Amino acid sequence: MPTAHRPQTNIWDFPAFTNPHAILAFLVSILINLVEVKYQGKASPFDTHLFITSLTIFCLLFYCSLLFIAHLSLVPDCRAQAFLILMMLTASLLVASLTSLLFPSPFHYFPYLLLFVLLSMVLLYHLTQNLCMWVQQKIASIFASMFRSWHYML
Repeated sequence: MPTAHRPQTNIWDFPAFTNPHAILAFLVSILINLVEVKYQGKASPFDTHLFITSLTIFCLLFYCSLLFIAHLSLVPDCRAQAFLILMMLTASLLVASLTSLLFPSPFHYFPYLLLFVLLSMVLLYHLTQNLCMWVQQKIASIFASMFRSWHYML
């Protein structure tokens, strides 16, 4: 009995996931509302966690300025990848800073630790990928020289 063909769907094909800025705007609004609920009737996070709130505001302003520069197309093509990475790092630090306000006092630095671990894993992945490509190129060049010398022997 033939099975019905189901179209392959990729989660990134849905419109909600195509724009990382929309995802960031959603996360920031949710986190700000959660922080507001947590500190309702208590001391303001500006009083209790001055550094974290200052870092959050700085990251938000820096991300918005980077987004504005990207919107004006002032970034040369050769720097576009680095600029995108800087934007994503700033957005990640913004989310980690807002999330840290939701954790109890001894665990405020957990989101930063998680961010550091995730970024380290991404860096390790890319380094491993580049190392594997380098090894593959070296092995291919060794085999190519061996086959050339073998071809001349015949």
